[in-house]
Amino acid sequence: ADGDGRWRLQTPTQGQARVFGLSAVNGGRRVQAQGYLLVGPRGQTALLRAGASALRLDRPSGSRIASVDFDSEGGVLLSGWAAAGTDVAIRLDGRLAGDARTDEDGRFVYAWPRLSRGPHRVEATGVAFTDEIAFDITPAAPLVGGPLHSQLTPQGFRADWLTPGGGVQSTILAG
Repeated sequence: ADGDGRWRLQTPTQGQARVFGLSAVNGGRRVQAQGYLLVGPRGQTALLRAGASALRLDRPSGSRIASVDFDSEGGVLLSGWAAAGTDVAIRLDGRLAGDARTDEDGRFVYAWPRLSRGPHRVEATGVAFTDEIAFDITPAAPLVGGPLHSQLTPQGFRADWLTPGGGVQSTILAG
């Protein structure tokens, strides 16, 4: 890290997803960062956070929906971008679900406590944009080959990953 605490990881995309745990040494003690850094096969990047939405670090052009995260209980989080300090209307399967307000960085998050398994379609509408994503809430396959299973889907890049508490969370990076 430099004097301001900024660091850089340069890693070539290898056609497969990789996940990194980050830590730092502070006062002789190793401190683990919250979440994991995910690098997708096409350079998609996000900070995976257990029980929270993924924090996209890349920003695909034209996409306002950033990610959809869900767990085995059907809890779902939608995140995206819009103009800072504006409202975004969220529709689920054609019905108005509610509104989300963007923060000072233009990010928004909308949560559903529980959705049924199966296909869903979400539409986000804000100032001068509408974006949508279709996704399927399906249980993750057992993670037998490590803490991450990923695949490219028609909806985006899906990563099923092991949380620090031992559960599995699924993240779809749109775009």
